[in-house]
Amino acid sequence: MKGRTARPAADRTAARRITGPLSPTEMATCATLGTTVVALTVIASVIPALTAAQVLAAAPFALIAQRYRARAVTTSAVATTVVAFAVAGWTSATAVISCALVGGVVGTVHRRGGGLLMVLASALLVGLASSAVGVILLWILRPLRELVLLVMRSSLEGTTRSMEWAARNAGSPDAVAGAATVLRGLGDVVTRQWAPLLLISGTFSMLLTAIVAWWLLRGMLGRLAGLSEHDPLDALSNTAPPAHPGQPHPADPARVAEAQPLPVVFDHVSYRYPGVDRIALNDLSMRIDPAEFVAVTGANGSGKSTLARLLAGMEPTSGRVTRPGRAGLGAAAGTAMVMQSPDSQILSTRVADEVVWGLPADSVPEPEQVERLLEVVGLGGLGDQHPNALSGGQQQRLVVAAALARSPRLLIADEATAMIDPAGRADLVEVFGRLPARGTAVVTITHRREEAEAAQRRIHLEPAVPVRSRPTAGFAPPPGRGAPGPFGPGGPGLRGGVGRQVGQGGQGGYRPTPGNPVLVLQHVGHRYAAGTPWEHRALTDINLVVRRGEAILITGENGSGKSTLTWILAGLITPTEGTCTLNSEPVHKNLGSVALAFQNARLQVVRPTVCEDIEAAGGEEMTTGKVSAALDAVGLDRVLAASPITRLSGGQLRRVALAGLLARNPEVLVLDEPLAGLDPGARAEVTALLGELRQRGTTLVIVSHDTDELRSIVDCRVALRDGMVHYLDDTAPGARTDTAPAAHHGSSPQAHHGTAPQAQGTTREPRR
Repeated sequence: MKGRTARPAADRTAARRITGPLSPTEMATCATLGTTVVALTVIASVIPALTAAQVLAAAPFALIAQRYRARAVTTSAVATTVVAFAVAGWTSATAVISCALVGGVVGTVHRRGGGLLMVLASALLVGLASSAVGVILLWILRPLRELVLLVMRSSLEGTTRSMEWAARNAGSPDAVAGAATVLRGLGDVVTRQWAPLLLISGTFSMLLTAIVAWWLLRGMLGRLAGLSEHDPLDALSNTAPPAHPGQPHPADPARVAEAQPLPVVFDHVSYRYPGVDRIALNDLSMRIDPAEFVAVTGANGSGKSTLARLLAGMEPTSGRVTRPGRAGLGAAAGTAMVMQSPDSQILSTRVADEVVWGLPADSVPEPEQVERLLEVVGLGGLGDQHPNALSGGQQQRLVVAAALARSPRLLIADEATAMIDPAGRADLVEVFGRLPARGTAVVTITHRREEAEAAQRRIHLEPAVPVRSRPTAGFAPPPGRGAPGPFGPGGPGLRGGVGRQVGQGGQGGYRPTPGNPVLVLQHVGHRYAAGTPWEHRALTDINLVVRRGEAILITGENGSGKSTLTWILAGLITPTEGTCTLNSEPVHKNLGSVALAFQNARLQVVRPTVCEDIEAAGGEEMTTGKVSAALDAVGLDRVLAASPITRLSGGQLRRVALAGLLARNPEVLVLDEPLAGLDPGARAEVTALLGELRQRGTTLVIVSHDTDELRSIVDCRVALRDGMVHYLDDTAPGARTDTAPAAHHGSSPQAHHGTAPQAQGTTREPRR
């Protein structure tokens, strides 16, 4: 079948022979996809016109059956059925059961490499069995049987009377007399022969639904079959499936011991991820003792995150890791881990609940203790907020608080400060420094020198295999004309303009003079959950003008509204107050004209290879030549076009994401924390790339805490404080008034001269 990638037989065998409790990945997948099923079935039960769309609810079950064990499908089906019954009653619960059976058949057949004939055979057996179970239950439960038959007879009678009423109004009552007689007779037949009719109709319905589901879902399952099923958290020693078929599950009682993660000793440890040729961590020997504060440094791709997972309990592919007991990831007094992306670790709908999520009942701290933990990480007073209302940095603080609530013996912080503002970063490092005195060892993975120097000792890792990239070259076209680029005159993002020389701080000595306003915000404010008890304000009366060819750096503490502002600039959020226009048109009506580079580049790089990702981002007009030109534009070697995404370093991932965005030739490029989580070399590469884009005339809006490294490539700096704009007066000497139309009303004269930071201002000082 075209587009299908079958799983190897060995993988299918391993999937079948895994025994023991469900792994964390299986449980998380079942819970997530089960929620989708409930939503689809409940919507279909409320809106009759969408009843036929219930077949789509079989897709989540098919995906679970394709990738996991039958136990996972059964668990998901039972839990989802109970929730659907509680939410919408017996009709939705029955629909969930049908979808689970159909999805289980389709997913299992696809995993085993079968085709339509196997689907039909399996559906016939499942249909007969499920229908027989239904007949037996109705035979035993007489009141339920009478109720079901009464509903069926009432439906037929209602249909009959509706036909007769319509015929009488049309003046021909005899036209439907025959059909009415047949329907009433059918009601009598159903009452007398309900058992064989239910058996036949249930089996036929299962066959028909399975055929439709196979036709709709096989393409999706074929594309997903080629994706790696390896999840690092599945390989943890106390929760993972066995490495080889037939082995006992690591969570069996015989293997479960008390959580004793320290001291831990690595003896010539190496690790290679499944399906990847490059060794992630090579021949590491070290020791971590209790109550230590250790910093782990190294370039992107050197294996720091792999080391963190090994410390958390993942088994190495060679060498030996020894500790007194199990790592106890997530267990009280065990190991706690704070990863780079906080949104993947937050499960609750309330900040205070997230702190105690998953703790045993006898270990849950009192509300006063929870509040103190939140105060320690800088979230005091936010316990009743929804985690989605927090900024990225605040979410990272919340994850740290949840880790500390477990009183771990070992805390692993993998770039835990990457999204936190400088003041909060210093506070959190201070918190880490105090933990060893309380009996908690801390291993922090960082690229920042000041954080590494705060630790008692440092472990530096070198890449097992060097990564390859081509450094960007300086770009200095002659003044007075646009820079030629790979996508035609002007290059990606360039819309013409003239150039000017800069004396200091310029990247390459050339910078285009900003032109006319391209992106204008007038009195923009935004409230989340407006009109509800959870309403909260993120932005207040923002006035900002971005000129063509200009570069603006936006700074601010966590929670100041930076991420909300970037989403408004990109048109992904419509402000609740004021307007955001691109060339005098609402920006949300021109999606794609303002490109947004996410803080986590991995969320934007979603295709298997570099070439495929850039082609998908660039649209149908992307050719091989344009992909090569896009790689040139961001300073990547063309050889990387065929490389899998999983083999790229953090800096390379950031460049690939930018290449895809620039391939669409956006009017403005907005970057959210482009240097977060990058080692010094990668930070220098990305900074140089942004400087080169700036020289080409690309309009840039950069949101970042790293002001020192980016100051040289921007025209002005803007600070957000409490959801309001403050223009910094030390950007450069002199002043220039940039005003949005009708944006000056009520502004002070001092704001036009840059004499002091002004809230709600419309002026700023340019870099000359």
